[in-house]
Amino acid sequence: MTALLLLLLNVADPLPDAFWCDTINDQIVRFADLNGDRDYLDFREATAFWRQPGASPRDVQARFEDGRTVVYWVDTVLDVVFRGVDEDGDGVLDPDEARPFRSAKELDGSSGPDGIELTDDGAVWWTSDCCQHEGLFRLRDENGDGDADDAGEQRVLVDGQTVAIGEDDGEPVTLGAGSLRRLAPAGNGVLAYAADDDALWRFEDLDDDGDVTGSGESVLFLNPSGKRAELTRSPDFASGSLRELRTKTDTSAGEPTFARLAFLTSMVEDGSLVVYLGTDVAAADYDYSSNAAGEGLNGLIFRAEDRNGDRDANDPGEVELFYDGSKTSWGPYQVQIGGVLGLDAWNGSLFVADIGSSRRQIHELRDVTGNHRIEPGYELREGLFDLSLWGEKEPFPTAHTWVHDLGVVGPGGLASPTFDIVGDGCSFIPEQPRISGEGLAHLDSTAFTCHLSEAGPGRPAFLWMGTDSEQWLWNAPLPYPLDDWGLPGCWLRTNLDRVYAVVTDAEGAASVTPEVPDAPKLLGLVVPMQWVVLEPSTGFVAITAGGMTELVP
Repeated sequence: MTALLLLLLNVADPLPDAFWCDTINDQIVRFADLNGDRDYLDFREATAFWRQPGASPRDVQARFEDGRTVVYWVDTVLDVVFRGVDEDGDGVLDPDEARPFRSAKELDGSSGPDGIELTDDGAVWWTSDCCQHEGLFRLRDENGDGDADDAGEQRVLVDGQTVAIGEDDGEPVTLGAGSLRRLAPAGNGVLAYAADDDALWRFEDLDDDGDVTGSGESVLFLNPSGKRAELTRSPDFASGSLRELRTKTDTSAGEPTFARLAFLTSMVEDGSLVVYLGTDVAAADYDYSSNAAGEGLNGLIFRAEDRNGDRDANDPGEVELFYDGSKTSWGPYQVQIGGVLGLDAWNGSLFVADIGSSRRQIHELRDVTGNHRIEPGYELREGLFDLSLWGEKEPFPTAHTWVHDLGVVGPGGLASPTFDIVGDGCSFIPEQPRISGEGLAHLDSTAFTCHLSEAGPGRPAFLWMGTDSEQWLWNAPLPYPLDDWGLPGCWLRTNLDRVYAVVTDAEGAASVTPEVPDAPKLLGLVVPMQWVVLEPSTGFVAITAGGMTELVP
């Protein structure tokens, strides 16, 4: 029976496209199962989808609109809600393809964008937990111009600057309106985690009057912590039948701390809304990753369902422990989740972004048996993506990568990238040149061009192009540090099979279009390349990041 269930899990549909936000490297990473083998581990299956120095994308979601994938995210530094469409079909978002959907700081005042969610009615919801503009907001592009910057296109549903009122078992109570963070869809509304309450609230404009002040429109959905004594606490957490989430360590002021159910997503199962909730504490955070009983608090994923129709999951038996990946409970057939830092659902599966001490992974959890829990050994597929397997040949900048939430959307809505940027460049001249690629490297053609930009005018530039990105002279491993060559912080990322010499134009740009031979034995070869730019007056150089393309028929 176990073998049959494992087979069923492995032959399911191809994996969806997935995105995660990397707040350290100012980028959104896209994952795509291009070859249908149900992982994101092959060439071009993990790429930098959008990158902007000085940004800090915090949460990302995507959906199909008119047959194409549209990606939305919030940026906590730029203070903007973004909308991105890959209009030229090259598998990445160019600067002009990622546009403000809501220019929050400009229009609303300073905010701290934290969460975003897309609902079935076409709305875009977002949260801010800081500054002049905080609370819960709903956006709709009413005039079809690609943004929600126009009058009336944003509704302030929960104003974090005021005392907001919700319902707890039908009674009015205040809610942590200025601390709403992560979101999950709930019909034409959302569920939101409130940090001040350490609880979850459900918001839905049931009477379509533009607010959530009506009966049943702002409801305490789940209170697992008991942080606020005046709020009804889930009886299963209160009785101990579910794990106590209070950590063994209080704050310096003596206040209790909790493993928060801050990451959430939802699915409709047999016509009922089911919510999945992950704890946000990391196993390596030894002060907070266990409770007083010594039970691990990292890697816990709960399943919540409103079974009595009162719009919450705060009643007996409505919450179950779906997966226990904590450091004190995992065994030889389980996978420890070092820390949940992203959770989303698609086609009956959960996808979990996991950050541990030496890995960044994506896992798939699928309840094949329908018993509302993940059976160790065959209902969790570990490491659909595992950054530790890439080493220095990462397909996107990864130094100190920090995953900050995960979004998935069905496969096939985006083109696969034809050119990969690898690592970072270095420069000892005023500019930092950039490498890019255009076209496909077909055999017996000149259809591919490698571009250089931002290199300064009139400078000699050399394109190094190779056949191996793993080793070069005398089997020296690649990438190779150039510190001993007087270029600290620079890396050689290709063997030197060919070198092309050009001079940059007045805009600091240059291009090389190599002639690809008609050699079928080269099909599938991954070709690495890198530009070196010289400043003749000083002898100083700059080196771009690496680039890679693949030879195709």
